[in-house]
Parts: sequence; structure tokens; C-alpha cells
Amino acid sequence: MFKVGQLAVSIRERCVIQIRRIKIQNGEQLLGVGKNGNCWVLAKDYEKYKKVA
Repeated sequence: MFKVGQLAVSIRERCVIQIRRIKIQNGEQLLGVGKNGNCWVLAKDYEKYKKVA
């Protein structure tokens, strides 16, 4: 489960995003990433950001 304000990493492109909004639609968790409310991505395509030491 993600929380608002967390960083997430794309599984495919390895880019880092900051989660601004979260919603559930059709049983899928969606993450809002843009400053305006029209950019949503599927949470299953992202994993929690872990800093590599």
C-alpha cells in the first residue's frame, strides 16, 4: 500500500515519482502523480522507493 507523499519507482522505466493522490477504481489502486488531477497510473506498475546504500 502506498501513502500520499511517498516516492515510487516504475518497474519498467526505473523513473521516480512522488505520489500526490490515491484512489481505488474498479478494484485497482491508482496513484495521482501530476500537480493537476488528470494524471493517474496503476499502482501495480510501481514499487516503493528504496534508497540504495
